[in-house]
Amino acid sequence: MASGPVLAAAVPAPARCPHARPMPYHCSDCRKYFSVHTGTALERSKVPLRKWAFAVYICTASLKGVSSLKLHRNLNVTQKTAWSMLHRIREAWEAEIDDVLSGPIEVDESYFGGTERNKRDAKRLHAGGGTVG
Repeated sequence: MASGPVLAAAVPAPARCPHARPMPYHCSDCRKYFSVHTGTALERSKVPLRKWAFAVYICTASLKGVSSLKLHRNLNVTQKTAWSMLHRIREAWEAEIDDVLSGPIEVDESYFGGTERNKRDAKRLHAGGGTVG
């Protein structure tokens, strides 16, 4: 389990009780138990926190995404567990993205399209050379 600075970073300053089943922390106001995992993508997961951290690292370090088979091989878990972990991670990222991406967005070092000669004839714009369209 996490301890020290990791736990301090994971638990918000006033830890709120979300009415979970018996866990390490106890809310003195409503007398319910909760943990660091409660209310996150890690809730009700039997996968150790270290494997979750490694899965998030693999997902963020990969440029083209990660398959559940690759995660299954790297974490030494079943493919079904890896698939479930990936869906939970993607759901958590999706919830955060809705608030962050608003207004004008700039992307540096991006390249869209391609040269006309590398496209199929049906996809060509016939509007000159270079990176048209």
